[in-house]
Amino acid sequence: MYNPARIVVDARYVGSSADTVGPGDLRLSGQLRCCVERLRHAFPRVPFDIFINQHHWSATNDDANLAALRRQEPRAFQRVQKVPRGADLGRVMLLHALSFEGGVILTSDKFQQYIASGVVSEVWVDAHVWGFVFGRGELVMPQLAPVNVPQNIGEGWWRACHERTDKASLSTALRGQPDLLGAPLQSRGKIVKVAPQERVSVLQLSTELLDGEPSTWAKVSSLAGDGWLKREHLKDVDGFASLPAATGPSPTKVELVAGQSARHERTDGAELLTALRTGPGLRSPQVPGVRVEPHELVAILGAEAVPESNGKMMWVRVACGQGAGWLKREHLKYEPPAKRRRREKTERWECKLLDPGSGLEVESLLAELNAGLELYGVTLKSSSTAQRLPATEESLGSAPTAAERWLFDKVALEGPRSSVDALRSGRVLIKAGGV
Repeated sequence: MYNPARIVVDARYVGSSADTVGPGDLRLSGQLRCCVERLRHAFPRVPFDIFINQHHWSATNDDANLAALRRQEPRAFQRVQKVPRGADLGRVMLLHALSFEGGVILTSDKFQQYIASGVVSEVWVDAHVWGFVFGRGELVMPQLAPVNVPQNIGEGWWRACHERTDKASLSTALRGQPDLLGAPLQSRGKIVKVAPQERVSVLQLSTELLDGEPSTWAKVSSLAGDGWLKREHLKDVDGFASLPAATGPSPTKVELVAGQSARHERTDGAELLTALRTGPGLRSPQVPGVRVEPHELVAILGAEAVPESNGKMMWVRVACGQGAGWLKREHLKYEPPAKRRRREKTERWECKLLDPGSGLEVESLLAELNAGLELYGVTLKSSSTAQRLPATEESLGSAPTAAERWLFDKVALEGPRSSVDALRSGRVLIKAGGV
């Protein structure tokens, strides 16, 4: 990204009612503030000059945005060029920028008349005049565009706001790989960081289970460069698709309390029924004729931890369509109300699944895969019988591995369209067994 020696901001028409104001000119004080703050964030040490109309030379007529700018950039306003009445302000502004080697002007003016009169060359204007546009309430400057942002950004592409969970005012160092053990990225001897509240493009997501808990990393494109950071430090941006894999406990581990609801899905088989019991624990008899259907939404009536041979097991009392009773907590998934409203907007994807050499047994492999898919609202609906492949055999174009692998000729995934599309295109990666 080009680092200017000085930035001149064209604010001639802010607060002006002149008929000569063009549709692309800065006219609102809020737009001016947005431009200056964005440039200041990108160039913290570059001096500014703000050319503003005579009405705002002093603070007498300031609104909230201009008052904030005067506090943030007092030197820029002190250096406002007070051009004599009747002088060509555009020409004076242009000559002022030309007097600094490496200076740029933020304006929608193309300075055609000054190119024609020989005041400035077209080459200089192309290199030193920075345009801008406001879209979806967000400022876009081509000169500040992140490096290597894909050009096929379309519907459903992810944008996010960086905000650390431990302290919102901190920046985050980007890493070359989705791993805390990896060294932070560096550029020209400095660590590549994402600034507080900076908006980034999310290029890819990677999820794996660590000590039984899902861990998700996001590869982002920021002003400083591209790299990985933890998903938990990103928040959704209005106007763009919601970023999946939200932070927080697994839906099967959220504490359930009376008054909530949850969806029934057995851990040993999502399409199986569960018989309810008269009390918590396996020693309690079953309630005659009362079973919970697969994927049935049940009401939570209470919960209790029961001592068992391998520790305490949480049991939950629920009300279903056939009656009420107790079942294990592990067979229930908590769903926020908003997620239940979106549940019907799903897409089905049938594909092949090849284990790249995790070394896991097929049950453990599917359990880790399901835990990762769960974060994106996707479920593994069905799969063919797994085939064991020798360690040295190549299949589906994959490289040989030291461990045996599993091949499923046909699996069916269902979930939100955006998540399924991201899995299909490779923008979401789910690791099992560390690979």
